[in-house]
Amino acid sequence: MKHNIELYGDQVEDIVWGELDEALRAMEEALRCVEGGDSCGVYSFTDEDLEKKELKKTIKAYKRVIREWEIS
Repeated sequence: MKHNIELYGDQVEDIVWGELDEALRAMEEALRCVEGGDSCGVYSFTDEDLEKKELKKTIKAYKRVIREWEIS
């Protein structure tokens, strides 16, 4: 069965922005988890330094994308 759903551009933008914001918050929470001494396993279960490094890079990237999204 096929369904068509029509969305306005601003609705799509709200959905995308919401997903980006949720993903950013999840990465920030994972970083807090690792910095608190727990293993979150987003990038590595065993290498805490790698986990922190990659989470910080990902957070920076999400923030940049969100900033660009808000400008356009």
